[in-house]
Amino acid sequence: MAVTVAAEYRSLRDVFAKVTKEEGIRALYRGYPATVLGVIPYAGVSFFTYDTLKQLYYEKYGGSRHALTNMLFGGAAGALAQTASYPLDIVRRRMQTARPVRGRYPCGTMAPCGPPRATCCGEYCRYPCGTMRATARHVLR
Repeated sequence: MAVTVAAEYRSLRDVFAKVTKEEGIRALYRGYPATVLGVIPYAGVSFFTYDTLKQLYYEKYGGSRHALTNMLFGGAAGALAQTASYPLDIVRRRMQTARPVRGRYPCGTMAPCGPPRATCCGEYCRYPCGTMRATARHVLR
């Protein structure tokens, strides 16, 4: 399920057949744990921000809100929620697009794995590229 050249697959059915045959059914679900974990901060921040903005508006201006106000509150809530869940989205994407090297995925887990080793980014660290700490290191650079 890695990023490939267009000529490698003829159709979506061909993608499913080849990936399942070559890498197994589990390859179709790479990155699923990061996707599920990404929903938690997204939903939490989104609901919290929208309700907080709605409450602050109600306390200051009274009970009537317009559609534009609701749209602005929803937009602000969505922007903050996406910012909070973006690191997990990067982890998910890297896990889903990694190619196996000698039969193993370089970004196979979200947890640290053993002693320092080369990562899929070419650096030596304790955390493979698909982890939150490695992602944070790359974002902060």
